[in-house]
Amino acid sequence: MMKIIQVVAVAVLLFVFSLGALAQTPTPPNLLESAWHVQLGGGYNLTSNEGTNNGFASSIALRVGNHWSVRADIFSVNSPATLVTLIGPEFRWSLAQWVRPNDFINTGRFLLFVNAKAGSAKNSNDVKKLAYSLGGGIELPVSETFSLRPLDVSYVRASLFQGGGIWLGNHMRLASGIGLRF
Repeated sequence: MMKIIQVVAVAVLLFVFSLGALAQTPTPPNLLESAWHVQLGGGYNLTSNEGTNNGFASSIALRVGNHWSVRADIFSVNSPATLVTLIGPEFRWSLAQWVRPNDFINTGRFLLFVNAKAGSAKNSNDVKKLAYSLGGGIELPVSETFSLRPLDVSYVRASLFQGGGIWLGNHMRLASGIGLRF
């Protein structure tokens, strides 16, 4: 009888400890919300109100919570020479929250974002004016440290005058580039 009690006790202990081992099975990392704190981005910039106003855009995002970051953008317009600096909140979420993954596209791999930023625009004569921006786009995380941003669209409002005319006013800013997370 004592042997049966010992065998049952060992079986119960093994069962209890095996449940604890199952609970500790690691889950694969979520590339959309992995443990990143800072994201650096850069890319080509095209604004819509001049013929030769392309330039470069760079951004830095500091993660402050799940789905939330504080993003700062600097973009330059080559002709006319203008530098726009903006900062504000950005909200990110997975496309899979709206469209279920299927056989053709894994929507869980796409990250959508929207942002609202304010700052200043400065021309080559050091004239500064208030600038603000509303934007959004798509990001494709390739790994925990690297992502592609094929589309980053913003409406930017900044009024600077040169020779009596507005030369940087209401316009759309299109950018695409890469991002590094750490």
